Amino acid sequence: MPPELNNIFKCWYQSQINVVRWSNALSEPYRLECGVRQGGLTSPKLFNLYVNALIKELSETRVGCHIDNVCINNISYADDMVLLSASVCGITKLLGICERYASSHGLKYNVSKSECMVFRVGSNKAPSCVPPIKLNGSPLKIVEQFKYLGHVITADLKDNADIERERRALSVRANMIARRFARCSAEVKITLFRAYCSSFYTSSLWVNHTQRAYNALRVQYNNAFRVLMGLPRFCSASGMFAAARVDCFHATMRKRCTSLVRRVRASANTILALFANRFDLQYMNHCCMIHVLEDEATNVVPGKCSRAAVPATQLRSFFTQRTASGYSTQRDPLKRGEYFIELRVYNTAEAEKLQDEKWRHPILAIKVGADTNSSVWRATSRLVQATREDFAHIQPIIYPNYYSY
Repeated sequence: MPPELNNIFKCWYQSQINVVRWSNALSEPYRLECGVRQGGLTSPKLFNLYVNALIKELSETRVGCHIDNVCINNISYADDMVLLSASVCGITKLLGICERYASSHGLKYNVSKSECMVFRVGSNKAPSCVPPIKLNGSPLKIVEQFKYLGHVITADLKDNADIERERRALSVRANMIARRFARCSAEVKITLFRAYCSSFYTSSLWVNHTQRAYNALRVQYNNAFRVLMGLPRFCSASGMFAAARVDCFHATMRKRCTSLVRRVRASANTILALFANRFDLQYMNHCCMIHVLEDEATNVVPGKCSRAAVPATQLRSFFTQRTASGYSTQRDPLKRGEYFIELRVYNTAEAEKLQDEKWRHPILAIKVGADTNSSVWRATSRLVQATREDFAHIQPIIYPNYYSY
């Protein structure tokens, strides 16, 4: 670090004064002599510099979980650290390294805020008896679920609990803006709805859940828009979103999934690089199927789409549908130069043509089913620049204003 920046941080942290606020009252000022600033933009990076040697030492042990012969035994964001190991002996060794590093660097782990979770292997049941795993001489509590960086993780790797968390949060946000901005114009309400009710934190990771939990969130999303806009309870959801030019629930989920795939592929993180171009992962399969098939149009259950067999004849029929309105002049999406998800069907012989230069930013490729002749078909989704020149060559099958991003 340059000496100038070093002096700035030194002066900053040595002279900072803090107070505690309780309602409208403030406590006496006091000096903060340890730690980094809560909520500071530089705090995560400064802490990472402090614990970087620990992360390096843990990674060099080669003890933990492996993907493609790459050891992944710790995932860290600032002071939130996750240790991964396939055995109790391995996790005990990693904890020992953390204890020694903390002791030599003036740190102390909070045992009451540290938890342990045991995942089952495949379809096997989780072990009923697990030896005590200790940190600083105290056994860690073994839990069935915990929240990491705001995302609820469960021992059975199901996402129902996290979907319920987001449903409750959506209900709170929707009621808040509906109450505070009831007298605002429709344009203001739509802007607020997009800002507060369309985030769905970590929704692109929901790959294993029940239809009931997923539908509960969808109904909450639809009702939130109805309440905010003062619409009848049983009015058409697709109609009200189309009239307001707001993404429906399924369009929002498709955007979140596509955004995750693009960010993973663009990331320089070495761990994410292992997953960037693999199509055998649950989140990738889910992202593909959520674009290929609508939940209402098929009987495919979200979260289990990768196991569903879809006849190629049905798939071809689904892709060749056209909207009744066609490409009108006023609503022609190709004139606006937007990005679209374009879906096509290839047979096995044509699968090698996927690297055509006319396609840009490859996103997905997954085998989705077979017809009566057992010829395998492949549905491939690509993100393309929507220009008339490109579409004149590749003859896209696209729904106007349906897969816009």
